[in-house]
Amino acid sequence: MKSKKRGQLLDSVIRKSLKDLKEKDFEKHLVWYVFDRVEEKAYPTDLTIVPMEDEPYIVKSIYTLNDGSEYYGFFYIYDHTGFVIFLNCGQVYISDYKSCNYDRAKEISLKFGKNINSIFPIKYQPIVKIKGTSSKEDNRIVVEMRK
Repeated sequence: MKSKKRGQLLDSVIRKSLKDLKEKDFEKHLVWYVFDRVEEKAYPTDLTIVPMEDEPYIVKSIYTLNDGSEYYGFFYIYDHTGFVIFLNCGQVYISDYKSCNYDRAKEISLKFGKNINSIFPIKYQPIVKIKGTSSKEDNRIVVEMRK
């Protein structure tokens, strides 16, 4: 039996590994529920407003790079982790938290074909409304510079 607050399971056949999600998967379904955190598998929901609680929802998001270019991706909404951006080549994992180390930033810059300063800081915003949050929150991913 599915919990009402998790949203209705839309199609019992749709179950995807997070690494297999594509931008087109988020065109119809803005919110996915991660039902298996170990195997990282999710199913789409019909939610349009996501409750801010300890549930593993991933949500479609728009990422704005420091140079102003925009990309879609997703992240875990309950603790703002697991940042992923979609490029033509597939998923680009950014970081688990709101910062990434300099070496990771260099790898990311190669995938984008841009320098680090053109990419970071990255602003991100969920496409759906998050119950109990302010749109004025500082949603940025930064690079931890070497010491």
